[in-house]
This record gives sequence, C-alpha cells and structure tokens, in this order.
Amino acid sequence: LPLLLASSAGLAQTVRCVDSMLEFDQAWALLDDEPVEIRMVAGEYDLTGSCIDADEIERESCDADDDFRLSGGWNAGCTLQDHTPGATTLLLPGGSVRINPSGEFEGAGDVHLSALTFRAIPGGFFFRSYDVGSDERGQFRVERVWFDQSGELTLNADALISSSLLSRATDPCAIATGSAALDLVHITVADSVGDGLCMGRAQDDRDWRLTLINSILWNNGGYDIALRNADGSGPEARIYQSTYATLLNDPGGLLAELPVGTLASDPQFIDPAALDYELGASASVNSGRILASTLQQRDLRGDPRLYSFAPDRGALESPIGSTATQLVVTSVAD
Repeated sequence: LPLLLASSAGLAQTVRCVDSMLEFDQAWALLDDEPVEIRMVAGEYDLTGSCIDADEIERESCDADDDFRLSGGWNAGCTLQDHTPGATTLLLPGGSVRINPSGEFEGAGDVHLSALTFRAIPGGFFFRSYDVGSDERGQFRVERVWFDQSGELTLNADALISSSLLSRATDPCAIATGSAALDLVHITVADSVGDGLCMGRAQDDRDWRLTLINSILWNNGGYDIALRNADGSGPEARIYQSTYATLLNDPGGLLAELPVGTLASDPQFIDPAALDYELGASASVNSGRILASTLQQRDLRGDPRLYSFAPDRGALESPIGSTATQLVVTSVAD
C-alpha cells in the first residue's frame, strides 16, 4: 500500500516507489486527484512516451492538478536514498521534457524535483507556469538536479533552483526565461554551446526577476549571463558572490544594483572533460555568502554545504580548506 507523508505545505502525500516507466505514469496519473511523492529507484530510464514527454502531454491521464515531488536515487524498497549524481538518470533521445501543471491547479504549490540527472535530451525542458489560488503564481523547486548534454531549460514558471548543475547545454541558452522570477542559489552552468543564463529575449519586454547567489557560470560559448529587455524597464537582476567571466546588460538598466562579490577568475574545475565540476584550488572555494539556510543545505552530491568558514560557490562543495575534525594515526601499537 502507498505510504502517507506530511509535505512541507502541510498536506498528506501518497508516496509511490517506482522502478519502471509504466509505474511512473501510474503514479503521475494520481496527480489528477491528490498530491503525490514519486520516488524513483536508482537506474537509467527512457522517458519516451511517458507523461513528461512533451509529445504526450495532451493525454488526459497526464494532467497534473496537484502538488508533487519527484526524486531519485532510491533503493528497491524506497527506504534509503543515494545522493550520488547520476544514481537515477532520465533520458529522452530525440525529444523534450515538459512539466505542465494544469491550469486548474488544486495544490498548495509544493512542486519539487530533487536528486535526479536529466541527460541527452536534445529538445530541452519546459516548466509551465501555474497559479496557486486566485492570484498567486506557483513556484517550481529544483534541488540537487543535474542537466547534462541537453537543450535549453525554459522556465515559464517562477523557480527556486539550488545546488544544481547544467553542463554541456546544446542550445543557444542553457537556462532561459522571458517572464519568470528566478532564484538561483549554488548553481553551476558550464561548457554550454551558447549563453549560460538568458534573462529575457532580444525582443521581449515582459517582466522577469533574477536573484543569483553563490553561483558559477563559466566557459560558456556565448555570454555567461545575458540580461535582455526591449526597453530596459521592469526587469531587474541582483547578483551576489558569483563567479563569471562575461555579462551582457542590454540595453542597460537591468541590474537593480551593482553585482556584489563577483569573481572573474577560473574556478579550476577538477576535470570538466570527465564531468567533474568540483572546484580545485581557486578563489571560488570558501568565498560564498552564508545564508540563513546554509547549515541545512546539501550540495549536488548530498554532502554538507559548509566545510569551512564559508561555503563554496557553485553546485559542488570542495573539502579544500575544511575545518572538519581529522583523526591522525600516530601509532599502530595496541
């Protein structure tokens, strides 16, 4: 029988443990009537034909009318979770992912993805906006998720993305929005073909809002950060303790204040060719801003966010400069 949990929004959630796409769709179908937590057993899954395949979203059984949490890395009984990146990897060769809450959304706004890897999805991802109640926009929460070698992450919905990695994006933008409010905390965007982060489009004058904290955007083919708006009014960006080389502010006036604590030096990723984006010895180590949530946060691997006097920037925390207690063996005698 499915378990019942209390969600952060105070609602009971049915928990479904799934290890096949058939079970995934059966769990997703429950969102037409009730909040659901979907726990995916560690492994590799092909999303083709599933309820989050963009080609299938018109299926009535794929309506998402209620709160949901989708997480990976679980053991066969979904009692223990492995936080290793890639423990649960979702593929969609030749397609795109669309997460599409219903226009008649009935939940409290607890829409949450965590501990997953999305890889080799050339059509990218689209998160649709949804309303909670009569006049409040809902927010997606994306925590400890890796998007790799895929198309654009398009956010039409407000979103909080934390401790997440976007690598080797294949579209002109890795993350993009024209009208959403984005809070990006401890993210890494690296090695994209085009721009790393795109706020607004060249001819887009709709409002957007950006808060970027403790993040790294590096070695992207275009701008690391591109802020665009047709007339320079409405949108605003705030950037704190982040590392990037290039920023476009077009036509100007899109920064609510000057960026604080910016670094433009190489973050010295350990081995990006082998997809290891942990930091080496660089100024981005131990130079992030301590937030109210820092002690409770985990990095992309599920490790503690604070090893030293300050957190690192980016998705992964490095042990460099750790003040953790170390045991030193001085004798092997009994």
